[in-house]
Amino acid sequence: MRILPLLLALIIGLSAPTAHAQRSDSIAAVVNGDIITYTDLSDRLDLVIKSAGMPNSREFRGKLLPQVLTGLITEKVQIQEAKRLNIDTSKEEIEDGFAKIAESNKLPADKFKSILQRQKIKFDTLEQQILAQLAWGKVVQSQIRPRVVLGDSDIESEMERLESKQGQTEYSMAEIFLPFDTEGNKTDTQKAARDLVKQLSKDAQKFPAAARQFSQNASAANGGIIGWITIDQMEPQIAATVENLETRKVSDPIAVEDGYMILFIRDKRIIDLNRGQAADTEIKLRIKTATFKLSNDESERAASKQAATNFARDVKGCLDIVKQAASNKTIKLDDMDDVATNLPSNIVAAVDGASIGEASDPIIAGDTIIVPMLCGRSGGANANASTALEMEVEQRMGLQRMEILQKRYLRDLISDAYIERRV
Repeated sequence: MRILPLLLALIIGLSAPTAHAQRSDSIAAVVNGDIITYTDLSDRLDLVIKSAGMPNSREFRGKLLPQVLTGLITEKVQIQEAKRLNIDTSKEEIEDGFAKIAESNKLPADKFKSILQRQKIKFDTLEQQILAQLAWGKVVQSQIRPRVVLGDSDIESEMERLESKQGQTEYSMAEIFLPFDTEGNKTDTQKAARDLVKQLSKDAQKFPAAARQFSQNASAANGGIIGWITIDQMEPQIAATVENLETRKVSDPIAVEDGYMILFIRDKRIIDLNRGQAADTEIKLRIKTATFKLSNDESERAASKQAATNFARDVKGCLDIVKQAASNKTIKLDDMDDVATNLPSNIVAAVDGASIGEASDPIIAGDTIIVPMLCGRSGGANANASTALEMEVEQRMGLQRMEILQKRYLRDLISDAYIERRV
């Protein structure tokens, strides 16, 4: 399963003292019977402020406290929903998530952990954040992803829309979404958004780190990046802001239906459907791989081989492989998206000649057995010039639809939850 990359911008050398929350053993919030303590809240404040490079002062911590608590409440709801659906996240997956964070900071995991300890950041609070992201990612993959179906007509309509916008401006955007779960904390959320904008305006390079820590949209895991969009795809209040916002600048908070949005324009470009459409001699492949563990025990090994063979026979397309893998805890699903020369040769050979959505025969690789499925192919000397753009459009539309559906899903869960704030 491909989980959007988990990143953490590491700020080394912060010397401001940690302001400990009072009544550290008391309850800060109750979420469907689960408790968030003042210690949990204080530890997360440390992580958020230091990783996002924000001032670690009592005043700023106090301003951020309501929004950080909202984030912890959201995480509780996400983890509870994963448990309700019998979706587990293993210790090994959390450790792998931590290793990816360390790798993104160009550090080995043990050294990164030592730096966190020197910064007095509790490892438990980072683990909890990783758990919530992984668990919710699995919920989205099992409950939302199968509902996102794009047909040829959808892609054609979007291509026609882009054709009509030829020569107009499109924007590469990043976002931070700060929700308010009740009308009562709307004012606190607005204040937190203003304070965040004030800090980010001093150093916009901190926007991705702040998005990962503060934003409550799915794009948070990717530094808030939402890709290329045009003015007509935006809500009116957002469009009005974007048209007057300079590149690499941070917007003021924008009131939307259930929260506040902070925007950052990463780049602008003129829509040109002919860009980069010269025939590419390198073939690019998108492959999903379902991986089964192979035991040393001969009978269990035979059972795993048979399970992989049955899986390859029965799975029907790139949406179904996601659904099937999400419902089977013994399968690990991964995505590969690169030129063929950068991908494992045995995987490339397995999908050679395969149709899109067709599972190949299982491959034994060490202590695993892999079922590859071809989900996209572009490039090559005889490639259709529009293929790359169509793939870009398909991916963007899919992510946009997933974002809308998962946001509604989470909003409904929070609305139905029993939440008692004591801060």
